[in-house]
Amino acid sequence: MNSSDSNLPDSAVNLADPKTYEVGPPIEFFNWLRSDAPVWWHDSDEYPPGFWVC
Repeated sequence: MNSSDSNLPDSAVNLADPKTYEVGPPIEFFNWLRSDAPVWWHDSDEYPPGFWVC
């Protein structure tokens, strides 16, 4: 993911997967969430049916 991603799909980042954080937090995705979807439903196979990200 890079700064050119303006409309990120729900599956852009798997927040439930520890591997997501191996190189650090997904800052660009968090920035997108804050500006475009401050309350967002994250579908998750790890934690069915999913969870809210605020």
